[in-house]
Order: sequence, then C-alpha cells, then structure tokens
Amino acid sequence: MTDADVDGSHIRTLLLTFFYRQMRELIERGHIYIAQPPLYKIKKGKQERYVKDDAELNEYLIQLALDKTQLISNSETPAIKGIGLEKLANEYLKVEEVIKRLGRRYDDDFLEELTYTDALTTNDLAQQETFNSWLLKVEAGLNKRVVKAKFTFNLTYTDVDNYSLSVLKIEHGVEKTFIVDSLFFKSQDYKKIATYVEDTHDLFSDESFMQMGERKQAVDNFKSAFAWMMREVKKGQHIQRYKGLGEMNPEQLFETTLDVNARVLLQVSIEDAIGADEVFTTLMGDVVEPRRDFIGKNALEVSNLDV
Repeated sequence: MTDADVDGSHIRTLLLTFFYRQMRELIERGHIYIAQPPLYKIKKGKQERYVKDDAELNEYLIQLALDKTQLISNSETPAIKGIGLEKLANEYLKVEEVIKRLGRRYDDDFLEELTYTDALTTNDLAQQETFNSWLLKVEAGLNKRVVKAKFTFNLTYTDVDNYSLSVLKIEHGVEKTFIVDSLFFKSQDYKKIATYVEDTHDLFSDESFMQMGERKQAVDNFKSAFAWMMREVKKGQHIQRYKGLGEMNPEQLFETTLDVNARVLLQVSIEDAIGADEVFTTLMGDVVEPRRDFIGKNALEVSNLDV
C-alpha cells in the first residue's frame, strides 16, 4: 500500500522490483496485491465521498453538473443537456488528455489550435492545395490566439503518404522547432480531435451561453463552457487532495482502503515473464546505458510526470 499520487507510484515500483527480484514466487502464486487508496475526498455539508483519481473526480463532477446544466447554442435550437452534454464533456476530456500527452513532442498551443479549426479529412490530405489552405488557417489562428508567440509553418509535401510539417515557434526570443509528419494526421489521437471538432463546430454563436440553475455565462467554445460548468459545480464543495496516506485519520484509512468488506485490491501477476524481466532489467538494473536509451526514446510519450 502506497500513496495514491505519483510519489506513491514511484515507491510501488521499487517495492514490486524487490518482490520480483527477491521473492518472485510470491507474485507467481498470486500473493501480492496493490491497495487502491483514494486521491480525493469531496465534502458538501455532512456528506462525504472518496474518489480514486482525477478521472473519477471529473466523472463525479460531470454527473453532478448534468442534473441542472444546459448549453444553449441559439434561440432557434433545443438546449443541449443530459446525455448529449455528457458526450461532449467526455470527448473534450479525451482531447485534453491528447494535448497533455503530446504537448511535449509537438506543442500544446499548436494542438489546441487544431480543436478550433475545421477537421482535416483524408480527402483534404490527398489534395496538396486543400491541405495548404487548411494549414494556413491553423497558422493564422495560432498567431491570432497566442499573442505571446510567433508561429511559422513550412510544409514539405511529396504525396498523401509522404510529407512533413516543420513548425517554428518563437516565444520571448527563444526558438523551438518541431516536426509533424503524415502519421500524426492518421493517428487515433488526431481522430479524437477531429471527432470533437465535428461535434462542436456548429454549436456556438454570439447567442451561446451555459446555464446552471439560475446562473448563466456566455461562451464561444466548449473549452470555456466546460471550465465554467466545472467551476460552478465545485461551489459549496470542499475537495481535499491527499498528498499522502498520513493525511488520513486512521478510521478514514480503514474505511477506504483496509476494510475487507469495502476495499478494492489489484492482484499482481506475470503474464509475460520475458517482457517483465526485460523491463525490470532496463529500468531498475545496474547498467545505466539501457535505462538512458529508454528514457531518451520514450520521454516525450510520458503522460504522468512528477517534476
């Protein structure tokens, strides 16, 4: 049992390394379990609720907000609420995860601008002139929205399967260049962005607003709509993030993590012994070079980084 945050994950990795190297039979016989302590406690009035992680917290708050929230696009169309609003919120969170994960490889401003630009289709990619026009929209939108930086695009295009986009970003005199190749626009990550764009493209106008009960807020995109909804639903609720298990009272730790009638445990198993041994040797072994190579190759793919 370790803390529910990233530091706890580090310690859990060390413990699993110890058991794998020194007491491997315990794992093979299914005797090692991972406790699942909560990362948050939500309190409103006398009611308390524990949630495991950020994803569960978002899901809880969204469900709470859906009971009394609606998006009004304009005076001529029905309000979006319930399942429809939930679908948009979940799509938005998936896109945010993509931006967070890929922001270090590309650029978070660039990726976010894609959510404001018409979705790129396979047919668009097949026509260089159309693709160029689309990129000009993205470039212009970036330079208008991100006033602190200047972006310059340079496309090298051979055919639909062979091209690369070089993006130069100058911010406070510091230059950064990143390459977006053809695989990106065919990836599942871009498909998530494209789906989100298609579903939100025509939702907003000068009349658009969010409403929660009697409270209203004008919005012009779903990012601002979602942010307002989450701020409003948090009002009156005390959300405590546990930095460590030591912040819990003994009865809270028992109730959430140790009670045999309520606890959730993950059993540790070895499905691929060769693969597991390779990972442990690379990341936790005495030889430095393989670990350095692994970090250099995969650093930009990491989604949870504690710095």
